[in-house]
Amino acid sequence: MAKAKKVIVLGFDGATVEFVQHYMKQGRLPNYRKLMKMGSFMRNCLCPYPTITPPNWTTIATGARIGTHGVTCFWQHHPGDPLDKFRTGFDSRDNRAEYFWAAAGRAGKRSIVFNFPSTWPPVKFPGIQVDGSDLTVGNRAMLRRYVIYSSPAVAAPTREVDGWLYQPDQSDELAQLKPAAGWRNIKLRPDALEMELEFKDDGPKSYVGHPDFPDRAFIAPVNRYLLIDKSRGKNYDRVRLFSDKDGRKLLGESTSRKVWSDWIQDRFELTDGDEKVWYKIRILSLDPGGKFVRTLVTSLMVPKGWSRPATLGQELLREVGPHFPATAWIFREDETGLEIESEMHDWYGRAINYLAEKDPWDAIFMHAHVIDFANHWWIDRVEPESIDWPGNDKYDKLLRKAYEITDRLLGQVMELADEDTLFVLVSDHGSTTRSQQIPPFGNPHRTSGKILEDAGLLVYDDGDPTGARKIDWSKTKAACQRAGYVYVNLKGRDPDGIVEPGEEYEKVRTQVINLFYDYTDPATGKKPITLAIRNEHAALLGLYGDRIGDIVYALEPEFEHAHGQELPTAKFGRGSQTSLLIMAGPGIRKNHTVARPTALTDIVPTICHLTGFPVPKECEGGVIYQALEEAP
Repeated sequence: MAKAKKVIVLGFDGATVEFVQHYMKQGRLPNYRKLMKMGSFMRNCLCPYPTITPPNWTTIATGARIGTHGVTCFWQHHPGDPLDKFRTGFDSRDNRAEYFWAAAGRAGKRSIVFNFPSTWPPVKFPGIQVDGSDLTVGNRAMLRRYVIYSSPAVAAPTREVDGWLYQPDQSDELAQLKPAAGWRNIKLRPDALEMELEFKDDGPKSYVGHPDFPDRAFIAPVNRYLLIDKSRGKNYDRVRLFSDKDGRKLLGESTSRKVWSDWIQDRFELTDGDEKVWYKIRILSLDPGGKFVRTLVTSLMVPKGWSRPATLGQELLREVGPHFPATAWIFREDETGLEIESEMHDWYGRAINYLAEKDPWDAIFMHAHVIDFANHWWIDRVEPESIDWPGNDKYDKLLRKAYEITDRLLGQVMELADEDTLFVLVSDHGSTTRSQQIPPFGNPHRTSGKILEDAGLLVYDDGDPTGARKIDWSKTKAACQRAGYVYVNLKGRDPDGIVEPGEEYEKVRTQVINLFYDYTDPATGKKPITLAIRNEHAALLGLYGDRIGDIVYALEPEFEHAHGQELPTAKFGRGSQTSLLIMAGPGIRKNHTVARPTALTDIVPTICHLTGFPVPKECEGGVIYQALEEAP
């Protein structure tokens, strides 16, 4: 059997088999179609549970089950921490299994790891790495900005804008729009308007807790100034950004005709040094009469803190150009989010081609996230089965565009593969729509659960002067936590534990499981819970060890949004949680479909079988023999 000499693993977060097939039938996604014809399509690839990003990409990179590698959710809970304390699930130091590129390095193989989640800080391996601390390149190292919303009277936060009701949310900032005054070295029309912006800390910075990547923040808030005026005619149509109220200090501009500015180069004094930053501005809406303006100021791209070697970020800036940060929140602006993602993914394609050309490599592991962002915003609106279906095809077109963005990136990365290269295209999970409101079982990012509260197992202290609901751990016996876990507040294990080990512990677990199975959604008469089991039985799902809850539960997909607390076999509407998996190259059957269930744990063993690279130490999957040209 022919051996591959190199391997490329390209991951598209949330890519859903049924939607890939749907858009291919429409004549879209030519590169997906080409890759399928070149190789084998694993039609029923099971992802781990919970069906969520950090655990599943870690499984793809190691071939290990969640219980083995220990990355158990989007957020991590460490034994001994308070039950409401969580850490990021993207920290590579939580991974207990060997990454593929570290194993390959034992044989002298060089790798490029590019934006592969939950792999930062980098482990030791021959090669280079671009981020892995979040969902997009440089997101955790960048400084965030959001939508700036203004009105001459901001007394009420809700206003009608362009015919629709606009409600500022936590990612927006209100600023005062007023007549321009005190400007120098510029001739202003008497009706020119201005707005002061304050750049300040309002998001994650560098990879907190790692000595090589110190925290990054503004030493003090920094002011910039927007000038809103009429470049021609009678209507307001232009927004210009200045570093001071001085016409000689123009940074960039956005107009109604050219909504995006060019890349703006600015400089701020940060806690880790004086730093050049890059960003863009864009008019989202501008009232022709000057009554309001909404301006997007993108996050600030900082070319350090997200690459190894550390100088690689600056090199990419110089050779490939600046790039956009994460955009999930801006997807509520529909096309604007896709424009940013399109440019970001084009940058990814140029960057990986530049790196692959300049650096010798044997393996590339790469990830991109636009489909999952789009799923979370739009999949509930693309088909009649959904509770949020609007009755038109607008959102299906938006979702399709997200897939088309990845198709272009796939084409760019496929150019790196020669006849000796094994190519793997994979997603960490799929996505489904929902037909019901999500019941009050728990939030992946908070400790909550109305079912437990009603039963007296979860007790809140409502006396907090801020009005926030805080759990009273002195009276709480059990609480939902993260995606699909319930923790018993166990004495001797948890800092505020009140439940005695042994008989009382088992009694509480039995009570919780019975409550979950007995619960009927009053609005529909349906049972939202698919599964509720003790943690020792969760080994059947690949969950074990000290980083999972005392109970593991899962929801019926019609009660869940997109993915997370759905089982890997879940299907609803057009979608499912089935992972996309296509392999092509030396030793792989062409234009072939493998119907039997496979798993994300099988990817690394199959790669190692076809390349002869060392198998990672904790790898647990099996070779997908049915995809091979010469099965043993």
